[in-house]
Amino acid sequence: MSCSEHTAVKILIVEDNPVIGEGILAALSGQGATCELVDSLGSAKTLAAGYDFDIVVLDLNLPDGYGLDLLPLLQAKPAAPSILILTAQDSVTDRVEGLDAGADDYLVKPFEFEELLARVRVLERRRHGRSKTSQLDFAHISLLPASFDARIGDEQVKLSRREFAGLKLLMENAETVVTKEQMIDQLYQPDEPPLANAIEVLVSRLRKRIAGSNAELKTIRGVGYILVEEDAAP
Repeated sequence: MSCSEHTAVKILIVEDNPVIGEGILAALSGQGATCELVDSLGSAKTLAAGYDFDIVVLDLNLPDGYGLDLLPLLQAKPAAPSILILTAQDSVTDRVEGLDAGADDYLVKPFEFEELLARVRVLERRRHGRSKTSQLDFAHISLLPASFDARIGDEQVKLSRREFAGLKLLMENAETVVTKEQMIDQLYQPDEPPLANAIEVLVSRLRKRIAGSNAELKTIRGVGYILVEEDAAP
């Protein structure tokens, strides 16, 4: 688990339960990440103000405050880290609140450490992929934004500009939920809002466009959409 062959991923773990915190620290450190563990919001703010991190694993219910209160500080940094929320609050409202606040993903307690590691790997791949702006690749789909070229394997796929932008957004956030509100913000101008069912129609079209790939575009009811890789190759 590293940003490159030479740079370890830097992860801040904010968790007040010592058993869970030490378990996360051991699991991530065992994968080669450089980790710092703190058990309070105040300590997290101090570290985040003085150091840069690639990923923050963030508990919400901390003894001295609410985890989401850390996000403005993180988002103000020149290279904002990816945020994985840990929470026992599993309602749709709680998840949407976290995503709308700027979190990249969430994991509901209790969880398996294997799933935690997988989600951190997804965030790391996404951060690494963003640095390679020339091409996006996921599940046999390739996008070249500079030339407006989309392919599944060796076959070119014809996309409208909005379809291309929507697929690009989903691929940049592959295996992470993208809310309907995020899609509207990214794909439409404030003075030209979409029709009521525009996002649903766009998603339906994208499902048809990527039908020949190894990707599946799923609806997370009440939250948004997620692009995932199918278990078996097409």
